[in-house]
Amino acid sequence: MPINWNTLDADRAEQEWWQLDAFVYWLRDDFGLTPQELPPMWHRHTELVWELSALRTSWLAGHAEDAHPGSPLMWLRDLGDARRRLRDWVQRCGTTLTEDRFTRRTTWPGEQAATSPVPVTVDDRAADFAVFVADDVARRRRIEADAQAEIEEARARRLSRLREQWGLPGTSTSTTEPAQDGQSSGATDQEGTS
Repeated sequence: MPINWNTLDADRAEQEWWQLDAFVYWLRDDFGLTPQELPPMWHRHTELVWELSALRTSWLAGHAEDAHPGSPLMWLRDLGDARRRLRDWVQRCGTTLTEDRFTRRTTWPGEQAATSPVPVTVDDRAADFAVFVADDVARRRRIEADAQAEIEEARARRLSRLREQWGLPGTSTSTTEPAQDGQSSGATDQEGTS
């Protein structure tokens, strides 16, 4: 199945990141890809993530048990095309074997000007990848929690409206509890007596 990185939940994203990383290591080693085609910090560049993810999906489909016998050859053609695109992406973003910087983005009229990307030295790619994945998974969990909270809030509002429409108990959370032992409630008519 193709991977849509924009819609993966946190658990699936974590799994897919590590599987893609294993595929990228294999690809680099088996095909001798250079840093100009496959830099160590590929995971920090969405254009490279999408390209490599698509290439992995193509490889999985082309090497499945029920794949057409010519599928592996088609995948090799895909690899040739992907290598040309990867070189273009890497040249545009400017990441190298030893330095990485965020991909430059064109500022459109009316947008705040983007700051110039500052190169960062690549010290430990594997450690950076682990931090990157942990941050991405945490970000996705926050999005999921916020979405769930919005759903619960909308459900509570809808339930409150339905109770009001049907005149059921618990209609309003703003009403005070009825007075006990003949005493007046906290929301008495003290406003009129002051």
